[in-house]
Amino acid sequence: MNRMNKWFKPPRLNRRFFFNLLQIFNVTYDTETLNKLDSTKLMDIVKNYRQYGLEETVKVNSIAILGERGISTEELAMGGTLSNHTYDLADELYRSFNRNSKISMIAYTLLVTLNVLYPILFGNTGEFYLAFRIIAIVTAIVYIVHLLRSFMNQDRFYKIAGDNYGANGAVIYFLFGLPFYIFAFVLVRSQMKDKMKEIN
Repeated sequence: MNRMNKWFKPPRLNRRFFFNLLQIFNVTYDTETLNKLDSTKLMDIVKNYRQYGLEETVKVNSIAILGERGISTEELAMGGTLSNHTYDLADELYRSFNRNSKISMIAYTLLVTLNVLYPILFGNTGEFYLAFRIIAIVTAIVYIVHLLRSFMNQDRFYKIAGDNYGANGAVIYFLFGLPFYIFAFVLVRSQMKDKMKEIN
């Protein structure tokens, strides 16, 4: 039951709920609105504007307002507020997971297609057989390498996000094979995207 809870977590009512609520009611983040926020909320926007779905101009305006209040960019950088390195790394791993998963699925599809079509078209011999075998071996290597990379990306992502259960995708794949893994990829990708909104 605990494992299921890890896959399907209810949203947490934290400070992000406040910003999501403002977005629901179409509150704009112009300079006037930002000026009404206290410095703590402005620093939170500077660090986590992407998690809130805000434009970079909102971050820039928040930094300018904080500067007027006597908080310099150097102080923000020293306090770890100017940027969110954890989010940046998670975003990089998320993109790498997507890229490696797609390459592995394309390579797998190509490998299966080659192994099915070649014997039908040419038999198991012929002048192209050696070239076919080389292409099949290279494709299989590409498939395995990128599949393993996608598992490592997923595992590292969840460790950064504070959850150590990123190997579920590998277990699903080895138990049920690629058809189910394609479904799991869509599910895991969506969960990773949602998880990024919680990264501080």
